[in-house]
Amino acid sequence: MNARAQRKARRELVEARSAEREARGRNKKSASRLRRVRRKVGAVLVETLAPWILRARFFGHRPALDVALLERGFHLAYCDVTDLYGSDEALARWDACYDLLTACGLSQQVVLEGMSRGGLPIVNWAAAHPEQVAAIYGDNPVADFRSWPGGRSGKRSERDWRRCLQAYALDEAA
Repeated sequence: MNARAQRKARRELVEARSAEREARGRNKKSASRLRRVRRKVGAVLVETLAPWILRARFFGHRPALDVALLERGFHLAYCDVTDLYGSDEALARWDACYDLLTACGLSQQVVLEGMSRGGLPIVNWAAAHPEQVAAIYGDNPVADFRSWPGGRSGKRSERDWRRCLQAYALDEAA
């Protein structure tokens, strides 16, 4: 398939998904937003309902799980939520990523992978969307920001703690 045919196929796939969402009761605004996101980010044509992994933090670090799943037909996605510590803004970014990738043919259920501080977004997104999660893989995951960067586990990062509080609109004194 040449590049022109691929672009046409991608466009048709996204438009079909958008029409499907509208038919299920989603409004035109969300379909229009999906089309804008597709144009901005670029869609990848994949097998319908292909399994996938959404990785938080440290993309490419210790990729054994990623490689093993890629060899079994999974797709790998990374949506940068660095320095958002699993906050509502991080979850909103992942929601947009999920919407885009499922509209492009990836499975409605995703495997979440989080290493260290990547645990915060996977735990919070899974809690908010349990029906959209096939599995969670955490490698020494941070699941409570009071342990890190807050320091309850013994190691505190002042710089990250201040940014974490800001991401959650919290004040340490309160």
